[in-house]
Amino acid sequence: MRTGGYVGGVCGKDTNIKTTTNCSISQSITFIICPMYKHNTPQIPRQNRQKNYLISNLRVLAILLVVLGHSIIIYDPNWTTYNTPFHSVFLVTLKKIINLFQMELFFSLSGFLFFYTTQKKFKIKSLLKKKTIRLLIPFLLIGLFYLIPIRFIANYPPYESTSLIRIIYSVLTVNDCGHLWFLPTLLGIFIIATVLIRMTKSKQSTLICIVLMLYILSPYLSSFLLITSTKYLFFFFMGYFINQYGKQIFSIKAIYHDLATLGILLIAYVLIFHNENRVVTTFTSITIIASLYYFMPHRTNRFILWLDKNNFGIYLFHSPLMYIIMNKFSIIAPPAILVPMNLIFGIGGSLIITYFLRAIKCSFVIGEKNDR
Repeated sequence: MRTGGYVGGVCGKDTNIKTTTNCSISQSITFIICPMYKHNTPQIPRQNRQKNYLISNLRVLAILLVVLGHSIIIYDPNWTTYNTPFHSVFLVTLKKIINLFQMELFFSLSGFLFFYTTQKKFKIKSLLKKKTIRLLIPFLLIGLFYLIPIRFIANYPPYESTSLIRIIYSVLTVNDCGHLWFLPTLLGIFIIATVLIRMTKSKQSTLICIVLMLYILSPYLSSFLLITSTKYLFFFFMGYFINQYGKQIFSIKAIYHDLATLGILLIAYVLIFHNENRVVTTFTSITIIASLYYFMPHRTNRFILWLDKNNFGIYLFHSPLMYIIMNKFSIIAPPAILVPMNLIFGIGGSLIITYFLRAIKCSFVIGEKNDR
């Protein structure tokens, strides 16, 4: 796994991967439907098969969850950017469940992979330079030249009677950059995590105490970027420690039933009693994420590997495309039509843009090195 690149649960480019999976009938059908992923499909070396399959599967699950969440967000009563006369209790409930762990899972995957980096000798300056290029270039280019123009096309309500300078400022300061807030937040987490690991010299009790303290204090900070960085740092290190101690923890047989039971009970409690207490939601997120790492199959197929290869592009481009759909059809299209339209247009459009950028040797826009 390339530890110097973007590792956010959205994208982690495997540089030494080879195909080892057999193509079943269902996969063959998928090849006909989606011919783009026939070529350059990543493969997993035999010695790392189990570990890489787990992370690839979790990354694909994470990106599908965020895309699904954005496709149904219009039915969330707390989201008022676009309006719809249609309501769906099921979709509102599904969105609440997704919100409990989708971003936490992303950051835990980054921490899981960051553990490999800390096991090698690395220079902080060099590491942070790579992370900055990998994360900030897509943030700036896509934020300024993709997100803002598409929002204008989609008649984005907050842009009404707002100057262009103010709009650009709101994106650059992460106050209104949509889904792209994840990128500067992850960079901030990498900086904090690197400093903490060096400062504590791997004294894990001290490290855990500092991370927990920052998590508790995060809601009281003044900057959005500081709030998100200190909040999700907790789940970043959760993934870090799962990588380090997961085999010992998950080898306990009783944990199988405990995780499943506790996860179901916590989700039910949050939904039934509409409880948004931070302690309860935190324990719910921890339980769900631990369960995913424990129960996620270690086997995969070429279609999942193909999605994993393109997940960063899907993440970067899907959400603004859905603004166009919601602006045009949210008033007339019921959920059964609008949600599939969002999914197809969001994922399909993202893949087309991703492959186009690679074809014209502009892969740096999506945080990749151009092939020579």
